[in-house]
Amino acid sequence: MYKIFLLVVCLFFCKKEDKISEIEETLENQKFNTAEKKIETIIETKRNSDEVLSIRKNVKNRILEVSNDRNKVIWLDDKQITYKDLANPLTKSFTFPDLPENFSISSEGDYSVVLFPLANGSGCKMVLVSLVEPKPSYFSETYISCKNKSAVSHDGTHIYYFINDSVFSESILEPKKPKLIIPKEKFEVVYPNLKNRGLIYPIGKTFVIFFGNAGSYHLYWFNPQTNSIEKIGVDLASPKLYYANGKSAYIIGGVIGGMILRELRYTAFGKPILGIGFAINNNDLNPFPTSKENEFISGKSGMIYKWGPGISKKNIPIIAEKFWVVARDNIIYENKKKELILTSSEFTEEDWKLIELYNKSKNN
Repeated sequence: MYKIFLLVVCLFFCKKEDKISEIEETLENQKFNTAEKKIETIIETKRNSDEVLSIRKNVKNRILEVSNDRNKVIWLDDKQITYKDLANPLTKSFTFPDLPENFSISSEGDYSVVLFPLANGSGCKMVLVSLVEPKPSYFSETYISCKNKSAVSHDGTHIYYFINDSVFSESILEPKKPKLIIPKEKFEVVYPNLKNRGLIYPIGKTFVIFFGNAGSYHLYWFNPQTNSIEKIGVDLASPKLYYANGKSAYIIGGVIGGMILRELRYTAFGKPILGIGFAINNNDLNPFPTSKENEFISGKSGMIYKWGPGISKKNIPIIAEKFWVVARDNIIYENKKKELILTSSEFTEEDWKLIELYNKSKNN
C-alpha cells in the first residue's frame, strides 16, 4: 500500500514538473500568451486538499462575513445562508422565502441580523436569526436604510441600528419597541451636505461604529453596557474592518493618495486602542492580516499576494477576483465558475514556480 502511495505522489509531481518544463520552453520561444493560458489552466485546477463550499450560481453577488477570530464563516448565496465552523466539522444552511439585501453577524458568528428590502424600495426590514441553535427568528417591525450596517449582540438578545443618524437598540423580548440610545448629536458630521452612513461592527462584546461618507469617516467605540460612545479615530478612508485573531482588526485611515493601515486592538469589554499605523498604496486596499506579525494578504486584477512593511510582495498561486483570509491563514476565494473554494495557503515548490512563470508571461 505504501509503495502505491509513493507511486501516485511521484506521478503527480513528475507530471507537474513536465508541465513546468513545457511552459519554460514555451516562454523561451516567446509564446507568452500561450504560456499564460497554460499556467492559468493548471493554477485554476482545484487541489486535492481544496474544499468546495458552494457551487451555486447567484443572482446577486455572494456576501461573506467572518467571526472575530475568523473560525466561523457565514455566506449568503441569494436566498440561502450557510454557517461553517472551520475549527469543528459543523455546517448548517437554510433558505429564506425572500431575497436578502445584506446581513451582519455577532462577534462569535452564532447570530445574524438579515436585511430584506421593502417592496416599495424605501428601506429594509430586519430579521434576527440563530445560525447554530434551533431558536425561533425575531422579526423586527422597524424599517431602516439598507445602506447602513446593523449589528447583533454576542448573545443574540439585542440588535442595534441607525435611524436618521441616531442609534437605536431593540430587545428580542416583547413588546417590540426600539429604544433610542445614542442621539445623532453625539456624532460629529463630516460633510454637512451629504447623507451620512453608519456602520456597526462587533469587537468582542462591544462595537465600533464608522460614521461619515465619501471616503471620510470617524470611528467611535460603542459600549452596550453603558449605551455610550467615544470617538477613537478620525479621517478614515474606508468604513471596513479586517478581523485578525479575535483580539485585533485593521482599518484604513487617511485619504486616497495618502492612506494608512492602522491596527485596532481590543479586549472583551475594554476600550480599544487604535495604532498609528503605516503608509499603504492603492494596491493594498483589501489588507487581510495573517497570523504573522505585520504580514498581510491583498489582491488586485485577479492576483493575490503576501506583503508587509519592508517586505517584498510575493504572489500566491491563486487566481481570483474575490477572496477572504480566514483562520490559520486559509483562503476562501471565488473561481471563474463562481464556485466558493476553501484552500490552504501552503503551496509546493512547483506551485511557486508556476506563479513565477505566470508573472514572467504577463510581463512580456
